[in-house]
Amino acid sequence: PVPVPDHLADRVAHRAGPPDRIVARLATEGRPRVYVDGGETIRRFLAAGCLDTLILTRVPILLGDGIPLFGPDLPETRLVARETRVFPNGLVQTRYAVAREAR
Repeated sequence: PVPVPDHLADRVAHRAGPPDRIVARLATEGRPRVYVDGGETIRRFLAAGCLDTLILTRVPILLGDGIPLFGPDLPETRLVARETRVFPNGLVQTRYAVAREAR
């Protein structure tokens, strides 16, 4: 588990298990919307059809090599761009809806 700062302890929690069960459990706890982060975790939630929105932020640095964002094992997932923002520091952030037919 990642340490959670005290000031976020009431808003951040760690959960383990299949994504669909985590989402269902959180919904019964009154948390119908959750923030999912971390490459492997996001891949698992996408593959399970448990994400409605995906926000990608690009940093204007070409690395040339690195860890793939989604990897080859993720099924084809269609995204619909909803909003793109450009920040003064050069970051570009796009909010996508996960297309229903791909879920």
